[in-house]
Amino acid sequence: MIINNQKGSLILQSLIAMAIFGGVIASILRLLQMQDNLSVKTTEEFETVYFINEVRNVLSNPDACKATFAGKTARSDRTTRKILQHLTEKNGSEYTFPIFEKEQFFKETKNYSLKIKDIYLLQHDDEVRVAAGSTGLHFNIEFINNRNNRVKIIERKIKLFVAIDENEKITSCYSLRGLGLGKKITQEESQWIRKSDQSGHFIQNNKLLIGVQKAKAELTIAGGFKLIDDNSPCTLEKNHSVKYNSKSNRFEKCSGASRKWIDIDKNSLNISRYKVLRVALPLKIANSHAKYKTCRLRTRDSVLGQCKLTRSEDGHWSLTQEIPGSKYGTCEAICNN
Repeated sequence: MIINNQKGSLILQSLIAMAIFGGVIASILRLLQMQDNLSVKTTEEFETVYFINEVRNVLSNPDACKATFAGKTARSDRTTRKILQHLTEKNGSEYTFPIFEKEQFFKETKNYSLKIKDIYLLQHDDEVRVAAGSTGLHFNIEFINNRNNRVKIIERKIKLFVAIDENEKITSCYSLRGLGLGKKITQEESQWIRKSDQSGHFIQNNKLLIGVQKAKAELTIAGGFKLIDDNSPCTLEKNHSVKYNSKSNRFEKCSGASRKWIDIDKNSLNISRYKVLRVALPLKIANSHAKYKTCRLRTRDSVLGQCKLTRSEDGHWSLTQEIPGSKYGTCEAICNN
């Protein structure tokens, strides 16, 4: 009887321990889930704030804002598909390119992705009124959790200061630059994914792309490019610049040392098609008088001898032979362009 009571007590203790252990495990799982949800929510908020600040930085440039919204109805307009960046080069030339686009991912990582689902203008409250010179720029941002494929739509808005015509069409505008998380995206690298179309060009990680979407060098161009005749003088600032001379129908480069435009082919290899270099003992070396792109050994009549070809920096070639203990021997090479 005592033994049965002890067994019952042990079973009861085991059940109580398992219940306590199960409760602890459940609490840990709930805690981990809460921590994961908090991490996702923090990521959502941070990336959204970062994105909005980037948009503010872009549209704080009135030229970029005008390029994006000129001609659109300030009170309500849903035709906007792109946020355009506007850049001005040192020589005064200007161009625009899309930096954010509707239905395009602007941030992708292993764990999450962000996409602009909608961009529209709307006067949404008393603080944003077209009559008072402002309207609201609204974004619907799709946050995708790649780990569980959950999708959340996040709504954000920016106040735009606008000038309009009699039909409430925007003629000029700007936004206030974001604080804290903003940066000078026209001068520094950006982590944002930038898509180009076949008619535009843009900068990605300080590399200029024209008609392509992936940078392969500092300048990547899809198709040919045209150099225009430039009558400006060669200066130290233009050293190593290249231009086209329509009078001579030649390409020229600027020499910073001489301050003159020089034909690119002036110091290039001559147009001689080929040359046979031949050296025979007692002579041990033969040099080419012209410049050639390539030279190769053709014949050698001494098994023990060695023939050697060397090229100087200016394009000339030397053929030498070494035949120890012999007075007879010949080396030949053929050179061409």
